[in-house]
Amino acid sequence: MFRITDTVKHLLIINVIVFIALQTPLLNSQIYDSLVLHFPLNERFRAWQIFTHMFMHLDLNHLFFNMLILFFVGSSVEQVLGRRQFIFLYISAGLGSALLSVLTLYVSYIIGVNNLTEFGMDQESLSIFLNEGRYNSILYNEFSQAELGRIFQNYNSSSLGASGALFGILVAFAIMFPNAEFFPIPIKAKYMIPSLVIADFLSGLISEISFVSMGNTGYFGHVGGAITGLIMMWYWKKNQFNKNRWN
Repeated sequence: MFRITDTVKHLLIINVIVFIALQTPLLNSQIYDSLVLHFPLNERFRAWQIFTHMFMHLDLNHLFFNMLILFFVGSSVEQVLGRRQFIFLYISAGLGSALLSVLTLYVSYIIGVNNLTEFGMDQESLSIFLNEGRYNSILYNEFSQAELGRIFQNYNSSSLGASGALFGILVAFAIMFPNAEFFPIPIKAKYMIPSLVIADFLSGLISEISFVSMGNTGYFGHVGGAITGLIMMWYWKKNQFNKNRWN
């Protein structure tokens, strides 16, 4: 009989409580912006956001689907790894997600800003553009609106959600239970999870190259969480942690 483990239950409760709390107008206006993960070069960035953002969700659908994955997959992983290693994996995957997401934004941002400064934009004009979105119409002749929009978007970006941490858990699940199938899709975990990661990587890459936004999904964040989960599972297995449990 399926049994939800304690850590998974606590994570579900925490995420739901945070979501409900931030729906109140007072908390939403005063606290929300200080908890989501802002671009590190933006003045709104705070160090604690690398942790707090992974317990926040954009809307009810975002919360529901993430918690559904945690509910059905998390307990199986925790039962094998144990409470401490499961928590470590979850948090680490969330941090790995944030790292890769921020890194890709930073590279794209630096390339864009360098192009603007080489064109002759001074620091004052650059600051006005980054913070207010206003720029001289002369830039239209040198840069596309999509390219300028991407620079502005990167600087003012914010991310939130447990998806990155969950991708680390999904990778662990695929390693532990490679032949398990996800109802109602009769595809084994060892095929489905890598396919999802590859699809996210390609989607993120296409979005960066084409300067076309593909929605609010943090594709590289998913990939970062998955890579972190893969590295940790490889390390634990290599060092024979919990060998008798899942080897």
